[in-house]
Amino acid sequence: MPFTMSEGFQHPEGTFKARIIDWVETEGKFGDQIKWVFSTGQIRPNGEEATLNYYTGMRFSQAGTPAAKETKLTQLVRALGMVVPQDAEEAELFDQAKCENIDCMIDVQMAEGSQYANIVRVMALPKSTGQHVTRATRQSAEVAVQAVATTDIDPFA
Repeated sequence: MPFTMSEGFQHPEGTFKARIIDWVETEGKFGDQIKWVFSTGQIRPNGEEATLNYYTGMRFSQAGTPAAKETKLTQLVRALGMVVPQDAEEAELFDQAKCENIDCMIDVQMAEGSQYANIVRVMALPKSTGQHVTRATRQSAEVAVQAVATTDIDPFA
C-alpha cells in the first residue's frame, strides 16, 4: 500500500453531539486502557468521516466517590446514561460494546502548541427535546442550545 499525505483536516473546537462508533483495548503509559472512537458527523475533505479518540483506564470508581474524583471510565459511562458498576462483580460483567451508538456530548479543545483536537470532557446530552447543540463558547460552562432549523442535518438520524 503506498504512503499518502495528510489532507490537513482539523476538527473544530467546541461542544458537539457525538457518538461512540468503536472501541479498542490497548496498552497505555499507565497500564491497560480503552481507546473510544467518537464521531461528531464532521467530514474530512476526502469525504471520509472524521473521528476523535478518547482514552480511559479500565477501572471504575468505588461507589460513593465524589464526582470530581471519578475515573474517566466512570464519567464516560455515566454520561452515556448507563448504570455504573457498584462492585467488582458488576465491573467484571460490564460489556463495553453496549457503549457503542449512544449519543452524548463531547468538549473538544486544541492542546496548547498542538495541531490535534482533543476530547477534554464527555457529558450527557441536554435533557431538552427538539433541540440540538452547536459549538459552545469558552466563556460559559453551559451548553449552547438552539432550535433545530430545517437546514440542519443530524448525522445520527
